[in-house]
Amino acid sequence: MLGITWGISPHWSHLGGPVVSQDLSDERKAEVLRQLIVQLTSKSPYIFNFVCNPNANDADLIRHAFINAGFEYSRKVTYLQPPNDAGVMSRLSSKHRSHIKSADKILEVMEIGADEFTNFYQENLKAAGLISWSPLHVARDLITKGQAGCVPQVRVLAARNRKKGSPYEAAIACAWDKERYYLWMMTRRRSVNGGQNDKPHPDAVKLLIIKAMTHAQYMGLTFDVDGYFSQGSKKFYTEILKIPNIEFRDAFERTTGLARLFMVFRLKIKKIAAFLGFRKYIN
Repeated sequence: MLGITWGISPHWSHLGGPVVSQDLSDERKAEVLRQLIVQLTSKSPYIFNFVCNPNANDADLIRHAFINAGFEYSRKVTYLQPPNDAGVMSRLSSKHRSHIKSADKILEVMEIGADEFTNFYQENLKAAGLISWSPLHVARDLITKGQAGCVPQVRVLAARNRKKGSPYEAAIACAWDKERYYLWMMTRRRSVNGGQNDKPHPDAVKLLIIKAMTHAQYMGLTFDVDGYFSQGSKKFYTEILKIPNIEFRDAFERTTGLARLFMVFRLKIKKIAAFLGFRKYIN
């Protein structure tokens, strides 16, 4: 629309790979990887974030190819529960187990649709003075597609007080493939007026994650928090929920100076774009 070349990772997803033919020699693989990555030009405002399995075929070659092309390398942690592990409730401390059981009696857990979830997500962001990193209409469409069909691959759970007319306390969206069950999105209700009687239930998110972990185990899938990280997440996953396994993934990122500048002023740019009628072109 504005004549600026722009590239970004697909919304609400990670770029994986690349995957090269196993029939090639290591020297040829390295050359193919170099030729692929060099096409991700650094002259335009591009933001690329690739997440790769460090144990996959050619992981060392991929790692060297990205680093040599100027990508920043880091490791992302994720927490896993394999389906053959003991039930999650048996691992919790007596205090947290009691809290979860109490929440399960007080709160009603239900499946909700894409519109309800994304609207609730947006309301909570707004109440916290935040904006979504990726456009919520894309998340809504992905959830709608994932919930449809004979074999759904997305499940959205919400929890609310059993009293009639109560608002949602929290909601999570999970997606799965043939091997893993991913904790994709989560949100919790924000207090509107800060009053003592308006505080969200402190164990709603925990209860929903326990339900998701149980569902993953029932399906024979590994529950994966999908690299979700926030302040306090390590304690939440390892000390409270006691998710037993840790896995690292290779992450490669390159952000140009212009793209970094855009990220700094992103909120102001979105407001200006909305005022000028270009909002849908600025995600």
